[in-house]
Amino acid sequence: LADLLHQQGNLDEAIKTHQKAILINEYLDNKKNIALIFYKLGNISKQKNELDEAENLLRQSQAICEELKDYTIWVKTLHTLGIVLEQQQKLHEAEMI
Repeated sequence: LADLLHQQGNLDEAIKTHQKAILINEYLDNKKNIALIFYKLGNISKQKNELDEAENLLRQSQAICEELKDYTIWVKTLHTLGIVLEQQQKLHEAEMI
């Protein structure tokens, strides 16, 4: 549902739906889904030009992916994080990714 809301441009509702999904996945201890949701929330924040929030969310996704050694989500997260850091003029950090 959150992805559909995002595609329709209803970003605030997509965020709310993703946040509810985080709570459910925390209860289920499904860290992989939590990492994916943080990645998706980071993308939405980037789209809204809320770059500090996007960076924070993407770093949370990155940390979970590294803990789980899940490189599928990790690659997408790092790619997006690099773009966000570049937009923030944090070029040295972006290069380190």
